[in-house]
Amino acid sequence: MSEGEDDRVPINWDASPSYLKQFATTFQSDTTCAGNMFDIVPNENIAIFSMGINTRLSRSVAVQVYTREGSYKGVENDISAWTFVGSTNALGKGMDVLTMIDDVFKDKPIVSRKNQRRAFYVTTNGPYLRMTKGTNEGEEIYSNYRDNVDIAFYQGAAKRYPMTAGTHPAKIWNGLIQYEIVPLDEMPTTFRRGDLAVAVPSLGIKVCTGMSVKVIARANKKVQLANGDTSDELFHSMPDGASIFPLDNGYVYVSNSEMKDGLGGVYGLYFDNEGNAKDYKRLLSGTTRNCGGGRTPWNTWVSCEEYGKGQCWQVDPKNQIPPEITRLGGTGGNYESVAVDNRKKYRPVFYTTEDHNYGALRKYTPPILYSGETKSPNWDTLHAEGGETKYLLFRNNNRFVWTTDEAAARSSQSENFRHVEGIDFHDGFLYFVSKRELKLFKLDLDNGTYTSSSTEFGVLVGGGEFRHSPDQIVRNDGDYLYLTEDGGKTVGIYALHKPTGKRYAIFEAYAGKYDNDETTGLAFSMDGTKMYAAFQDCGCEDSEGGIDYNCGCLLEFSRDDGRTFDGSALGLKFHST
Repeated sequence: MSEGEDDRVPINWDASPSYLKQFATTFQSDTTCAGNMFDIVPNENIAIFSMGINTRLSRSVAVQVYTREGSYKGVENDISAWTFVGSTNALGKGMDVLTMIDDVFKDKPIVSRKNQRRAFYVTTNGPYLRMTKGTNEGEEIYSNYRDNVDIAFYQGAAKRYPMTAGTHPAKIWNGLIQYEIVPLDEMPTTFRRGDLAVAVPSLGIKVCTGMSVKVIARANKKVQLANGDTSDELFHSMPDGASIFPLDNGYVYVSNSEMKDGLGGVYGLYFDNEGNAKDYKRLLSGTTRNCGGGRTPWNTWVSCEEYGKGQCWQVDPKNQIPPEITRLGGTGGNYESVAVDNRKKYRPVFYTTEDHNYGALRKYTPPILYSGETKSPNWDTLHAEGGETKYLLFRNNNRFVWTTDEAAARSSQSENFRHVEGIDFHDGFLYFVSKRELKLFKLDLDNGTYTSSSTEFGVLVGGGEFRHSPDQIVRNDGDYLYLTEDGGKTVGIYALHKPTGKRYAIFEAYAGKYDNDETTGLAFSMDGTKMYAAFQDCGCEDSEGGIDYNCGCLLEFSRDDGRTFDGSALGLKFHST
């Protein structure tokens, strides 16, 4: 294109709502394909309400739009990594003239946050989409190809139809984006908590209205990294307990592997500040059935082995300190999860659950360590001599004590809360679940009393049901407890609103391959806007044997409105049947 030549699309600016801004690329096309993938990075928080395309047809054309957080690179042929926005049959206006596809969005804007990369896949069902040949895929297209500076736009790739039919690099999308710049606190809320109205056929799950999902890793396959490379390590099988830890330039998702016979371990999936995967590493190996765990106040991970002689290992998410067995597990046991009461910063108290009929829920008070004259808990806190272990013992009238009588505590667990799984501490209360009793227990640590409630949520308002064994408990940044589920035909993730007791499904499986599966690995990004969860089987053949390397997949969920999962949401929408 010669300097000064006007490439802007002929747009009827008066026809669009006055509050919407418009971003147009070139409409001087020179090639045709079925679809186009491209990335944008907005320079402000924006809500995208509509798009327009360049088609060679002057008749009806079928158009589909997909999107995902992060780049399209590395997932050009993986439909499960994309979120379906919508489809329409638009009346084509012919080559190099704008054709609007408003109906794709159906009043549901796509929210894209400032400086966060987002990919789009716009496709027809034949060689009907016009575009322009580029020179360097991934390179930003500057002002001669776009008409404002609110959005950074990048050269993409052409796609044949269907998605897996072929990719042609370095193609520039010809189109229009209509959007609104929205202050973060005024961004439209589109998420309906508990409203399982959105089916994702490529995954066989349902998610809430206003929520997106993508697969970011599958067992026994290398992890696709944001720069186009793949990880050196294969993603681990049978993913289980997990947590997220901050890093200087991003965060790491630390995840257990519940493989048996010394094939378990702990792994780290590393992300930049934008949530793009950049590395994957093994952090602990040679261990067995690494099930749950917990995080320490100094940001390390405790990984618990669930077999007769299991131990609890301290693992460094930065992979700088070698893993080490802690004192939490004593002589060994079927350990599950760890929670920490950190109200006394100089002397945190650790609680460890045991997944067994005759297990014992442990309270470990470590010795006080010093850095000079300052009390300073650190890595050595869980390894130094001088700590004290006690066990939970239920009394009459909903009271409890901590005792050194381990046998009595084991009898108490067998009578009241067999097979304890997830555990969490918050504001003076200790929460844990019994998968045999199907109960959530809440201990008032200061007053020595407890209450319990059923986790048999049954059929939930808005859709979904929780009838099987509760497993892990995770908090985000607000008033919700999130529970994973073990067993049944519709495993999912569920939320309990602590102040009101209201219960919601966040996502749920419906495909037959998830029968008797288990949701695991629940964790939230540091800002609470991304939720990570895994299926431990994910359709593999022999999870019960504990040595099938193909078991497991990791998913990433986000709210389309960019808010934290604990943030405000629209009211439930009731659907006719």
